[in-house]
Amino acid sequence: ESIVDAYVCIIKSMIECCKDKASHNATSRFHAVKIPSISIEDYVKRITKYFQCSYECFVCSLSYIDMLLA
Repeated sequence: ESIVDAYVCIIKSMIECCKDKASHNATSRFHAVKIPSISIEDYVKRITKYFQCSYECFVCSLSYIDMLLA
């Protein structure tokens, strides 16, 4: 579970970096109309529980997310 906690921490830091870079008026297809009621931690734990992703899958997803944000 420490891998999942580390994953959540990295995702949160990616979000903060994007907040700093983004213009307040710019939107993309990734913006939501309202803030989701579920936290990032709960969302990732839910994915872990129901999809039974391997830790390697989480590492690969970080790479893909990083490419999307670049």
